[in-house]
Amino acid sequence: MNRAYSHPGSPTFVIPKIGHDERRVSLAEFNGHPYVDLRIHFRDAESGEMRPSRKGVTISPAYRPRFRQGLVQLDGALRAHGLIEDEGSG
Repeated sequence: MNRAYSHPGSPTFVIPKIGHDERRVSLAEFNGHPYVDLRIHFRDAESGEMRPSRKGVTISPAYRPRFRQGLVQLDGALRAHGLIEDEGSG
């Protein structure tokens, strides 16, 4: 059976979103392969629990260096456009 699940004990980073949804970044596994999962979670109306939606993206650990490099470049572009301040200056 194909199953996806989060690794027990792995950190999950929650990024609040306006409304009842939230974005979560976690280490997960599918068919025995680990990946980083960035996914929108919603509150289930019946149980009240947060559930993963189909909206998200997975990234293989093999792509982590390129993904990290992309985030650094994006950070530079955000600073250059005045959309964020340097850390520690705000």
